[in-house]
Amino acid sequence: MYAITMAINNYNSLFCSKDDIEQIAYYAEHEILNILVGKTDTYAVSRRGILFQDHSVVPPKIIPYPNNDFLNGYTLFIMGSYPSSYKEVGLIIRQKYASGDKGFKDYKEKVNDALPRLWNYILDENMPGISRSINDLYASIKDDLNIHNPDYDLLRVIACDNGAIAAKNIGLRMRGGSVYAIVPDDVSYEFQERLNKKVNFIN
Repeated sequence: MYAITMAINNYNSLFCSKDDIEQIAYYAEHEILNILVGKTDTYAVSRRGILFQDHSVVPPKIIPYPNNDFLNGYTLFIMGSYPSSYKEVGLIIRQKYASGDKGFKDYKEKVNDALPRLWNYILDENMPGISRSINDLYASIKDDLNIHNPDYDLLRVIACDNGAIAAKNIGLRMRGGSVYAIVPDDVSYEFQERLNKKVNFIN
């Protein structure tokens, strides 16, 4: 949606700022098309690199990470994808949010607590802290939101059993998408060889 918004802006010489294009693209996708998507998706396309959203202010402040080589010594694998409808899960999440569901509140509290710590771990290049935070966030989706996807669970088990130190679904959508895994470089070749016939890798 960001690319379409940018194309319309350029074609019609509207001179919208990058911030405006991001907001329009997000609004169109989230509010008009009713797609369960976060602003992070739009920011990733627009600004690239590693970004952190500081939600202590309104609107959230976007902070770019100064060193995109923090994975030095590790390889990021993206595995999947298992195409299936995520609208059902999106509806469940919206219902939990609207009803003040305790599980949803617990999940949001853990996310709001975990993300600043994760950002500090990234800045410090503390890979044990990074991997622990990622794994804890995935566990909260299952334990607090009570949303399960056996395909993702299987991918995580396979990944961790073969050397990955962390693995999590990409985004909150548990019915479609992919899993990323962080693997130490010294076992990354064996990791890919062992998993080649078990999973699909996304290049």
